[in-house]
Amino acid sequence: MGYGDGEGTGVGQKGEGARLAVPALPMPVAVLCCVLNFLIPGLGTFVAGCCNLCCGKKDGMTTGQLCAGCAVSTGIAFLQLLTTVLFFIGWIWSCIWGVTFIGWSANYYHGDGATDNKVEQQPQVIVINNSGQPGQQQVIMQPAPGAEQPPEYKQ
Repeated sequence: MGYGDGEGTGVGQKGEGARLAVPALPMPVAVLCCVLNFLIPGLGTFVAGCCNLCCGKKDGMTTGQLCAGCAVSTGIAFLQLLTTVLFFIGWIWSCIWGVTFIGWSANYYHGDGATDNKVEQQPQVIVINNSGQPGQQQVIMQPAPGAEQPPEYKQ
């Protein structure tokens, strides 16, 4: 799956090279293609390739690259259907491919969950009362895990 803001080239990044085989589709279309892949191996892959021409995220891809992606998806769909008779390998491959459509859609249209949905952690406060007397407490502030210490605490 890709990382970043949808730009870059080469396999493994969110560029056009990696997207020739796995198109970045809107989430409802990706879910539909996933369901179709579970029902009939390769059908969702074929539909995803065709949908990439009209509703997929293009990001500067030329018409030739979009058509090549459609042809690659059609070939993969045919292989998924063909290899289903061999111990359901094509069906398993098709199911994994369908889940991959959803993953790419989530990354492309909704950003990386690891970077976009960070919850700000609060510093930890520890109150120590060794004497048992009220009012004689020591308060220790520790920074949140992964946070930098304030400048006054750095040495």
